[in-house]
Amino acid sequence: MDFKIADIYSDAKTLQEAAEAAGFAEQNKYLLDAGRMQMLENKLEKYITEEFKLNL
Repeated sequence: MDFKIADIYSDAKTLQEAAEAAGFAEQNKYLLDAGRMQMLENKLEKYITEEFKLNL
């Protein structure tokens, strides 16, 4: 599995742009940050799981 940190940042940027386009970026800053952190956590967990499987 080819894991790239840039892919995570790209997704996070897309999420932020979508929130700004909807006009909720400032009001929902904490929700946006929480969503971004959850997304990063999920991707990291998936990466670690895949790497562990490869190393078995």
